[in-house]
Amino acid sequence: MRSLTLSLYFLLLLCSLQAQTGQISGILGNRPFMDLFRRLNMDNSRSLRGSPFWHPNWEKGIFVFNDKTLVKDVPVKILFFEEPSVIAKRPEGDSIIINMEKIKEVRIFDSATKDTARFQRIVHSEKVSGEIMQVLYEGQISLLLKHSITFVPAEPTRAMGTGRTYDEFVEKIEYFVVKKGYPVLKKLKVNKKGILEALSGQDKALTDYIQTQKLDLDKNGDLAKLVAYYDKIQGK
Repeated sequence: MRSLTLSLYFLLLLCSLQAQTGQISGILGNRPFMDLFRRLNMDNSRSLRGSPFWHPNWEKGIFVFNDKTLVKDVPVKILFFEEPSVIAKRPEGDSIIINMEKIKEVRIFDSATKDTARFQRIVHSEKVSGEIMQVLYEGQISLLLKHSITFVPAEPTRAMGTGRTYDEFVEKIEYFVVKKGYPVLKKLKVNKKGILEALSGQDKALTDYIQTQKLDLDKNGDLAKLVAYYDKIQGK
């Protein structure tokens, strides 16, 4: 696996990937792009909660190309509002939206979990153009996490001052499993019944594994361990 410097990386992006060159330098902290700011009719006099990004701050990312070229220390954000996009910050200070077709995955250190989060462009039957999803486990059966962010505007002030006075970006997460070479996502509900339905045919083995390993299925790491175990015993 070869590694590129940051400057060569952006040259490769602009020449080989034909990355979109639109400037998105209008990011203001948690605020999204300025055209989005205007379109959503957000008002500076109101407070804003949440963020349209996976993390509101620039994080150091690693880009892994399909040819296994690896590029480290790229300032990156991932937008999950409307059309998910990977955004890289150039040395000049402006930003570009990355064309993900020739990139296998983007790895970002997650300061909340102290782990590295992996994001890939997943092509499946309902989204043949692909969409960016977080990969929690990858094998013959993979576990994916889909982030979706919606904008909820402030409500008009009601009697007794009960209206919501702030705009808010609200995140929704959904889990899916997918078989390698079979691009159909199967939704996984994070409860015992939903897990056994999504990971069918191994009810007793999975139930025993959850108990003996004392898994907390509300934690992504433990859920990924369960899917990895299922993948292992399914392959026997």
